[in-house]
Amino acid sequence: MSSTVQSRIYRLLVDLIPELGVSASRTRFAPPRVPGEMAVHCTIDDGVDGHLEIEIAQDIAGDHRRSQSRICFDVDLMRGRACVTQLEQGGYFSVASGRVNVYAANWLAVFHTLGRSFQPIEVLACA
Repeated sequence: MSSTVQSRIYRLLVDLIPELGVSASRTRFAPPRVPGEMAVHCTIDDGVDGHLEIEIAQDIAGDHRRSQSRICFDVDLMRGRACVTQLEQGGYFSVASGRVNVYAANWLAVFHTLGRSFQPIEVLACA
């Protein structure tokens, strides 16, 4: 198995988004574990050549004074790789680069270490 940053991002996304390659829910949500913690939502769209486009963003509904932070990924299911296409953190915007990919891999690793995962929005609506 490859040990590149792109393969690490891919493995973390697979761990965080159950059934990533399946035609299941394309809108997912990771609720806060405790009050005041950040909630995060995730959308999955079909890209070109069998790739997926994933956007992970803070859920800050109702607080329009804050800029939404988000990370967008291009996921190649066949090769087991993913890379950042866009990163928006507050007022800072960046496009793909090695440094941005490392940042995203570390952010996903922390999210995973905290035991977070994205569940289909339908599951949360029924709870």
